[in-house]
Amino acid sequence: MVDLEGALSGMQGIAATVMRSMSGEKSAATIRELLETARRSQVRLIACRTTMEVFGYTRDAFLPGVQLGNASDFLSEARLARLSLFI
Repeated sequence: MVDLEGALSGMQGIAATVMRSMSGEKSAATIRELLETARRSQVRLIACRTTMEVFGYTRDAFLPGVQLGNASDFLSEARLARLSLFI
């Protein structure tokens, strides 16, 4: 299944603008605020290597502290965690 946002040129920028606008109207936390809260809470962020390869991302596309892993890395960590989120 093709992701419509990724299929249409320029949609990622438009989607980001819409999300920023909507979050401001609803007094929702920004992505930056959510990431800062996650860091203070010692949340571990693991980026999927396979997804990186599929979409052509490089290591420098990620924030400092984001770890790289694969599905087995995630599952190994998730089984020991009190809470995990797979997106």
